Amino acid sequence: MAHFAKINSSNIVIGLHVLNNKWLLDENNNESETKGIERLTQIHGDISPNYWKQYSIHTKGNVHSQGKDPFRKNSANLNGHYDSERDAFYDTQPFASWTLNETKGDWDCPV
Repeated sequence: MAHFAKINSSNIVIGLHVLNNKWLLDENNNESETKGIERLTQIHGDISPNYWKQYSIHTKGNVHSQGKDPFRKNSANLNGHYDSERDAFYDTQPFASWTLNETKGDWDCPV
């Protein structure tokens, strides 16, 4: 199954959606995020100014739990953030004093 996050214009995750992998296949039978977005647009219509991004439910802290390449640092979470500059999902900053760990895409407390 393929997982997609619906993201608003403030880069907040406002929805999580699952598609059968068959909807991601291009003409060469390769999975394509673009094909998944096309299918979601068919289902939900144009969601502008919102948009879609694929994510892996197996990625946390920039580590893939099944040994594959990590994808976008973390799994998407409702009300979490998508950072287009870093091409990464991360949770809301828990406290103002915490800093974003660029490697893991997670928040470090000031110890």
